[in-house]
Amino acid sequence: MPVAFFPHPFPTETVYSVCGRFHQATRGESPQETALLLFGDVNARHYTDVPSRLEYLQIATAGAIDATEHTLRARSGLGAYMALMPSTNRLGFFRACQKEAPSVARARSGLNRYVGQQSVLKLCWICAQQQLGLDSITWWNASHQCPGDWFCEQHRVVLFYVAAPKQENALWTLPHLVFTTALQPTLSVQAQLKLLRLASVVRWMSSSHHLETAVLQVMLKDRFRQAGLCASELKWRVGERALLEEQLRHYCGDLFVPDIQRLKACAWLRALLSGDNRHYDPLAWSLALSWHGNISSEGLAREYFGARARKPERELFDALPRRERRVSAPEHIYRALETSDFKKFVLEGGHITEYEIDSWLRRDPDLKKAWQRAIRQRAKTDCVLEIKTFLASHPDALRVDILKACNRAYRWLDANNPDQLHRLLPWVTPRHSRQLRLPWDQKAPISSERHTTGDLSTTGDAS
Repeated sequence: MPVAFFPHPFPTETVYSVCGRFHQATRGESPQETALLLFGDVNARHYTDVPSRLEYLQIATAGAIDATEHTLRARSGLGAYMALMPSTNRLGFFRACQKEAPSVARARSGLNRYVGQQSVLKLCWICAQQQLGLDSITWWNASHQCPGDWFCEQHRVVLFYVAAPKQENALWTLPHLVFTTALQPTLSVQAQLKLLRLASVVRWMSSSHHLETAVLQVMLKDRFRQAGLCASELKWRVGERALLEEQLRHYCGDLFVPDIQRLKACAWLRALLSGDNRHYDPLAWSLALSWHGNISSEGLAREYFGARARKPERELFDALPRRERRVSAPEHIYRALETSDFKKFVLEGGHITEYEIDSWLRRDPDLKKAWQRAIRQRAKTDCVLEIKTFLASHPDALRVDILKACNRAYRWLDANNPDQLHRLLPWVTPRHSRQLRLPWDQKAPISSERHTTGDLSTTGDAS
């Protein structure tokens, strides 16, 4: 039976918040009864960041909250997490949030295993005061709950934070109930600017439907390469990883917020720079991407598109579990080597690196053969063009003249393609039959096909 008088959710309100407003409006006797009425499970209230049993909630609220992926993205802090999830993990997590128990949905989200416990709720005190003045009620903003978002974009103030409620009688809490006990971190202006950059990157992640961590890795390494901290966007040199880890830890040293302190306690950068795409902590990605480079949504999207265009194959990263190794080089490497003799000319385009070319030339014999065939064909074309150009300006030249003027082209064709050389010079007799320069050689060249037996006998009689 649908719940009567369910409050209308605000555009950016979390699922936990609207259920808390229902609990406060109905003055429920216990949080368990409210959770059982809305979700059909008394344990649904324990997870403030992962909504669960959305299909049951949709029926109970008569469609006020939909059981769709948009609900998870817009009404929780999971938008940034879902953007970094692999497709199969994201689909399994969404289905778990629709039907499964709260513990199953929490486990499928990966927050416990890959990210860690999220034990804070964040609010803007100006937003809370405005909400109290307009509606006499406060609610939790979903954009404020995203990891790394510690700055209110509308009012440009640092967010307050409170610990997630653990007492049985305070599990459906609202901002105005805990506002007096909220603690605000003391941050410098420089630290606030860093938090604003973090929030910008997190919002870009939340707005993206799906991001590939392999492409993000190329994008991140390219930023480090532009900053002069690493030599390549694909392969780390000795000491580069430790240098970057030290630099980024120094960068976030003055950010005294709970999740930054959690990242400092673990080797998050080393895990982030590996090729394991199961590591989808948006806070670590936002820290790394916001440290250097453009952080606007247009600039990030442009860099991501460029990184996708030059994304190397999986084998160039660290070993990925349950991945089939590619045995042949990508098509764009074949096309690039067909148009250039030397790798340095290929590298001028900016989309292929020398490490990528050398790696595939060692492992793909077909690519090496194709490159050799392309080099041979281009050499033949250049030699033929050189001889034709000389003959166009010297129509009376003999074989010895061509040999002197086009020595390299002549000898290459003579050794590799003598038929082509013979077709280029049809009027020159072979060297073993031409011992003297005959009188008519000074007037006009005679084709070798005209030297018949009768002509030779006539010449002998005249002599």
